[in-house]
Amino acid sequence: MISLMTAVWLSPPFFMALFYLKTTKLDRLFTVSFMAYPIFCILLIVFSDPTILPPPLKIQYMVFGAVMLLLFKRRFAYPQAVSIAFNTIFLNLLYWELPYYVYAIIKRGYVSEAVSLHILPIFSLYFLSSIMKLELKNNLRLLLLGLIVSTSLMLALLAIGIDVLTMTAYLDAEYWAKEAAYCFSRAICLFCLSKVVFAAKLRERI
Repeated sequence: MISLMTAVWLSPPFFMALFYLKTTKLDRLFTVSFMAYPIFCILLIVFSDPTILPPPLKIQYMVFGAVMLLLFKRRFAYPQAVSIAFNTIFLNLLYWELPYYVYAIIKRGYVSEAVSLHILPIFSLYFLSSIMKLELKNNLRLLLLGLIVSTSLMLALLAIGIDVLTMTAYLDAEYWAKEAAYCFSRAICLFCLSKVVFAAKLRERI
């Protein structure tokens, strides 16, 4: 049976393909899906393993999903909005953690095996770049802002003696300190990234 984490990491191709479903007939599903979304979220929190995906992390990504879908629905039909929203969130997995990868290389000389999974969002960057003119150079200051926030919070954790390179026991004091810093970093980085993606123009051949 495929685990929830495996399903998440294998899902990008589906969401990329969804972009090319050119129809507005599915827009009526937008209201229905939003009504069903809270029920899905509750079921996911109740029935999935909290040690693999802790409830605070699940709740944050559920909020991210809803906000990003509402944002991109302002510009795109439902299938395209879902596709771009998911790939923006997925790319953010790599974006906000970049300072931690750099620190791991400096501290250990290598990064963990899990980084191979976190490199997968590069394909989301390629996908978004292929359908949109992202103007990354013109938004460099905005993107650097997200990295500065993430780096600053990482350094704050290190300053109070928290090891950011090891897993922390679920729900102890150190866990909450880490989760607060990570939550804020993810949110700020996603805000910066979504501004860049939302402002980008579709390429003419799309």
